[in-house]
Amino acid sequence: MNFALCFLAYGDEHIQEFNNLCYNLLRLDDTLNIFVLTDDKSKIDNLPVTVLETREEFNFNLKRYVIEEAFKHYETVILLDTDIDVKSFQFMSKINADGMYVKWVDPKLTHKGIRLDTKNNDYLIELNKLNKHIIPIQFIPEYCVVIKISDIQKRVNFIKQWSNIHKLVKQFEPTDRHYNLRGAIEGCIMYLSCLNVNIPIISDEVLFDSITHYASTQFEKRLV
Repeated sequence: MNFALCFLAYGDEHIQEFNNLCYNLLRLDDTLNIFVLTDDKSKIDNLPVTVLETREEFNFNLKRYVIEEAFKHYETVILLDTDIDVKSFQFMSKINADGMYVKWVDPKLTHKGIRLDTKNNDYLIELNKLNKHIIPIQFIPEYCVVIKISDIQKRVNFIKQWSNIHKLVKQFEPTDRHYNLRGAIEGCIMYLSCLNVNIPIISDEVLFDSITHYASTQFEKRLV
């Protein structure tokens, strides 16, 4: 396989989800290249995966560390949540050009019952101040994101942009709807990072039909 799968599995619940998912993925294809960032590598089952460990407090933007590691070896990565089901990776044969591929983009999104945009949310207001492009920052579903960057230096710059932007807006960042965890809506930072390094953002509803996000089936186009 010429791409890597990237996961953040932090805390017992998500580590168990990751372990269960990994067994299913490897039954699907035992040549998959899997990378995971966790807060306790001793709880990751003995699987053929690359395990990274962090002692940092949980934040959804920790995902960039595992992507950074995978990008050292692969030009294409798939960032996946642990609460998903995958029927096939055949769609990856259609990923030929550089870009960040997502299921949809949306200028507004409901989060904790509020319809957000860059005028009514401190986090988005601060992000918008950093946006020097004509294209506005938009929301993306983070449960499955394919990022292909063929140029090595661009891959490095993408991660640097993500890190720098997060530092500037961290004090304003929202929490998720379920566990009140910091760094939600990290996809907006990813979106701006792509704009900054000139990586196209491509939405394709059909492309990700083989991947189901358990939560997204209940909350259509809502952060989970």
